[in-house]
Amino acid sequence: MRRKALVLALCLLSTAEALATVDEAVLVRVQDLHATVAEVTRRLAALGPGQFSSLGTPVEAPRRFVETVLVPELEYSLEAKQRGLDQSVAYRDRERVVLRQALDAALKAQSVSEKPISDDDLKAYYDANKARFAQPLGLRLWRILVDDEASAKRLLEQARSAGSLAKWSELARDNSLDKATNLRQGDLGFVHADGATDVPRVRVDSALFQAAQAVKDGEIVPQPVREGGKFAIVWRRGSRPEKARSLEQEKDSIRALLERQRTEVVRSALLTELREKFAREQHPELLDQLPEGMFGNKLARPRPTLTAPRAPGLKLPAPTDQGLR
Repeated sequence: MRRKALVLALCLLSTAEALATVDEAVLVRVQDLHATVAEVTRRLAALGPGQFSSLGTPVEAPRRFVETVLVPELEYSLEAKQRGLDQSVAYRDRERVVLRQALDAALKAQSVSEKPISDDDLKAYYDANKARFAQPLGLRLWRILVDDEASAKRLLEQARSAGSLAKWSELARDNSLDKATNLRQGDLGFVHADGATDVPRVRVDSALFQAAQAVKDGEIVPQPVREGGKFAIVWRRGSRPEKARSLEQEKDSIRALLERQRTEVVRSALLTELREKFAREQHPELLDQLPEGMFGNKLARPRPTLTAPRAPGLKLPAPTDQGLR
């Protein structure tokens, strides 16, 4: 039994050595540039399914990849070097970017291998940040905002008597003071107890949430709601229940976050070490001597106006205090 195991181990060792030799074998050479079998294998493995299938059958793909992709790539690289393009400023800038990215990848692999993220690490982060993984109760609210209570009551009566989406949309469009939402039925998205919403840059008075809690999904709040110095007509369109995502559901995202944090610690330490070791001169004050306007106005470029062709005699909408009409 031991003899058979020894023979099998020797066979496996010989196979591994043979594969290693094949991996290092030069598959194609263009003057002083070349690619090994291992490099081609790695490049093929990185292709997406669509890219790989475009090269033909699995048997044809490696040869076609070498002929149509790798050889032209080596030829272009050789010609670029002969033209001195590898000495250009643009090349050196790009080379620094690639080297930095490669070092970042190496630092991440190093930080993870030296101290892998354990299940205890995941649980500790989850327990310390439970609020991040909880979804609060959200009420989907549509709101028409007006200046005074009398107008609010009048619009509320019209909305309730009509009971239609079309009428509400018309009232919101023509009367709501909130120009960020009046053209989308006053839709605030899901509103939370503190007045925060799921719509970027939209926050409302928490009184809207409290009033909407007293009615069911699909119902209009029976009285105008004071919102600061104004009044709101509120329609509760739906709701999203409160729930929390479990540790099991968030394991992958927490692991990725902790890996980024550990990599950042290693990166910062390395940068401090390299700065002390290699940084010899820094003269940021020289940038103040650059002529004003050298880079143009990159901060406030107006967006181009796109004018679509229109039929003869067609009148364009005119601006009013309620928008375009």
